Amino acid sequence: MIGLGARGYIWRIAGAVAILGIFIAIVNHAAHGAFLEPSNVVRVLRQITYNCILGLG
Repeated sequence: MIGLGARGYIWRIAGAVAILGIFIAIVNHAAHGAFLEPSNVVRVLRQITYNCILGLG
């Protein structure tokens, strides 16, 4: 049986995933369907990697 604390944790995680999915759908719609193309996803991940490396120094 799942305790009350664990149930709240699961709901928070599910809510965060839902909000992230909605955000991605809005960005994809604003980009006229070009955001979720494989080549663009690779570019976005590459840019995130560069930013992390530069941020860590």
